[in-house]
Amino acid sequence: MIKTSRIIAIIVFCLFLVPNASYAQSQLQPIPEMQGLDHDFPDSLGKLMDLDTKFSALSVESGAIVAFQTYMADGAISPVNGGEFLHGLPAILRDMQAAGIYTLKWTPLGGFLPEGSRMGYTYGRYVYESTDYQGEKILSHGKYVSIWFKQSDGQWKVVFDMGNSNPAPYSNPFE
Repeated sequence: MIKTSRIIAIIVFCLFLVPNASYAQSQLQPIPEMQGLDHDFPDSLGKLMDLDTKFSALSVESGAIVAFQTYMADGAISPVNGGEFLHGLPAILRDMQAAGIYTLKWTPLGGFLPEGSRMGYTYGRYVYESTDYQGEKILSHGKYVSIWFKQSDGQWKVVFDMGNSNPAPYSNPFE
């Protein structure tokens, strides 16, 4: 039996380390191998995509910390951009609190959830909005992948969340 940590490592490797089309080419176009996922989600994946959309909406409405407390598993892992892995929800929340006041919103673009599986992933684009010391708005853009696991109580929680920045898209998809 393959352990959950190995499955997570394989998914992350495939999503982030295997070369694919350049960002400029894929910016507003679906990845060719996953074109059907962007518009025709199976019921099971549709539910996961809906959860990810609700996760983002809660982040905008109540703050990222409240949203992550709600949708992340207690033992979740999140690598810090340019840093080490954060292990456990308390460490992730402390890191988020240290970042100060900001708004984090995202939109899922696709994912994968085999029928009847307890593990799947979603991926998409995010916008991180904050203000600098002079009160000027700062927007950071990026992409993310969240690995979801169905808990013993039937709830889906994020067990691994990773994002990295990229240049701003031609237009802000959230405006």
